[in-house]
Amino acid sequence: MSDDIFDSDDDIGSEESPDNKGGVLSGLAIQILKWVAIVIGAILFVVTVVVVTMNILQGDEPAGQVFTPSSELMAEGLDPASFFGGLGEIRGTTSDGAMFVVQLQLGYEEGNARVAAELTQNTPRLRDRARRFFASHTVDALRPANEEILKTELMEQLNAILIGRPIREVLFDEFQVLGM
Repeated sequence: MSDDIFDSDDDIGSEESPDNKGGVLSGLAIQILKWVAIVIGAILFVVTVVVVTMNILQGDEPAGQVFTPSSELMAEGLDPASFFGGLGEIRGTTSDGAMFVVQLQLGYEEGNARVAAELTQNTPRLRDRARRFFASHTVDALRPANEEILKTELMEQLNAILIGRPIREVLFDEFQVLGM
């Protein structure tokens, strides 16, 4: 008799083994138990591999600890924000004749569609105000040491154009003063 479960049923009910009392049931039960044991063994193997892999990847961190990336925004307590970068590159000349190139990102309340629409609608005015802001300063005033002051002043001027002063932050993607 073969151990393959898919063999024909001719061998199961044959009269060659008259002392085999539960021939059909015992042969089928053995086959089922064998396959159940194989499936359970495979599941245990997969679970063991996953646990070992997770322990290797987790390293020295205690079990159950969730890694959350920290950022300067979280450390400074700043709220998440959406940014508008549609002003493009702004070029001009400072009050003492040096050239400047600036690209801005304007931060506002995250997901506020009204503010996003207002920024888009007022893009020409915002570009003009930013250009005039930098053009009114001298090279000495546009030094990197004054960057935070410049950002605050520019944010106030740009917010004056918009309803409700929605700009919370001004970032410089590019800030060059040529001829310093």
